[in-house]
Amino acid sequence: FFPSLAANNLRGSIPREIGYYTNLINLTLSNNMVEGSLASLVNLTFLENVNVTLNAMTGTLPEFFFTHPSLTQIDLKHNRFFGSISNSLGKSSQLRVFWARNNSLTGTIPSAVGQSWVLGSLSLTSNQLTGKIPDFTSSSGMWDLHLGQNKLTGTIPATIGSISSLKTLDLAGNGNDGRIGIRGSIPSELGKCQNLYYLFLDNNTLAESIPPELGSIPALQYLFVASNGLTGTIPV
Repeated sequence: FFPSLAANNLRGSIPREIGYYTNLINLTLSNNMVEGSLASLVNLTFLENVNVTLNAMTGTLPEFFFTHPSLTQIDLKHNRFFGSISNSLGKSSQLRVFWARNNSLTGTIPSAVGQSWVLGSLSLTSNQLTGKIPDFTSSSGMWDLHLGQNKLTGTIPATIGSISSLKTLDLAGNGNDGRIGIRGSIPSELGKCQNLYYLFLDNNTLAESIPPELGSIPALQYLFVASNGLTGTIPV
């Protein structure tokens, strides 16, 4: 069962009776005016994809999302979800894509995210997240990491350089509105990300020079480092 109800004028909340559709695999409600929480999806054990982007949904992120036996992709962008992110996000055995850009999530990024062998694309841009970027010690399959426009601090972990499949790294804008943001130097280990195409580090308080190793990334096409405190020469 694959219903798509995207781009209509649907209002109200997701009815609890949706739980009767136990064979539901895909639920697409994007670009409507749906409100309320996602609690009514708890019994849909065959669900693989949830897309509720561009609505007015609220509430905290349900724990069952990250312990679900079948969910591989969750898209919650542009809603009003709040609260913290469960450490179970990094422990899911199925979840490949988790997008929650432009909500009101708070707290820190769970350390388990950096230890996931499954998670491939993580978008948490434009929330209110604080704390440090976790170490990425086992995320060998990740291709997109979007953590920009938050309130993150600390340094860029050198362990991100171990993610050989990474194509996009967005840490921009954590220093907006006079905040310190991400500081320290750009780790030379990022030069090991030979598939990196987009690198957004602008609007932080990064210092020292741009490591020459970035100039040897064959795939790199977009490098944004504006509004930092960088010195030295441009690597080529």
